[in-house]
Amino acid sequence: MFEVGERVVYGHHGVCEIVKIDTLDMPNVPKDRQYYYLSPTTDGTSIMYAPVDNPKLSIRRVMTKDDVMSLIKAMPQIDMLNVTNDKQRENEYKECIRSLDGKEWVRLLKTVRERGRGRMEKGKKMTALDERYMKMAEMQLYSEISAVLEIPRNQVEGFIEEHMVVA
Repeated sequence: MFEVGERVVYGHHGVCEIVKIDTLDMPNVPKDRQYYYLSPTTDGTSIMYAPVDNPKLSIRRVMTKDDVMSLIKAMPQIDMLNVTNDKQRENEYKECIRSLDGKEWVRLLKTVRERGRGRMEKGKKMTALDERYMKMAEMQLYSEISAVLEIPRNQVEGFIEEHMVVA
């Protein structure tokens, strides 16, 4: 169980702070069920509710600074996804996003960027699917790195490039 004040990664919503753990006073909601009250760090005005006892809840603690720096240094060695079947591509991308795993987000980003480069060389645009999932993976990864390292979101990509260890 998480504590009030902790920052977590919650599903596709990105980094959130747990502002309260309590029951909900809403019609048709059990009065004895506990919920996390989650405030996205990108939008401090909204609150989401997630049942504490839901075994399918996609939530984890944010990475530590050491975890982030290790991930950044390892990025050049992280393999791309090996998706040869275009019909399976979206399922693979979804699994990467749902995993809540920074390494999987990096794999996804490397894959769609390389596919995009290949398509551009042929005079084609990046596919809408690749673009959509690239934005999702960037939002997830960059918002977490931004929150953990306390740097502005728009400086994350430059920070990564500066600190990657290229083999």
